[in-house]
Amino acid sequence: GIDAIGGQATYTIKYIIEPLRVKLTREEMSRRLRQVYRGWEAKLDDIKRDPDRRAEFDAMTAELQSKRREKMKQICAHELSKMWTPRALYEQLQNRSADNERKRREAYA
Repeated sequence: GIDAIGGQATYTIKYIIEPLRVKLTREEMSRRLRQVYRGWEAKLDDIKRDPDRRAEFDAMTAELQSKRREKMKQICAHELSKMWTPRALYEQLQNRSADNERKRREAYA
């Protein structure tokens, strides 16, 4: 209630503290905690559990795989064969050796 006398006011506030009632089962609580703490693992669990999300996920992965296949088909066999010539292998070995030497010198500098 509110009491007011001569421009001054007094407030009385009444409150009751009651215990909280949690309405989640253990399974629901553990699932929510997994979603918060485990990130991608929780998302994967959700995808496995929900058939619609699983179908969406499968369609997305199939699309990504087909794009990757198309990209790989575009790489010419001639370009791939150039990468494995003795000269190319020698140059790769030479570059790797130079990188290792540079790293060794930096470590001792």
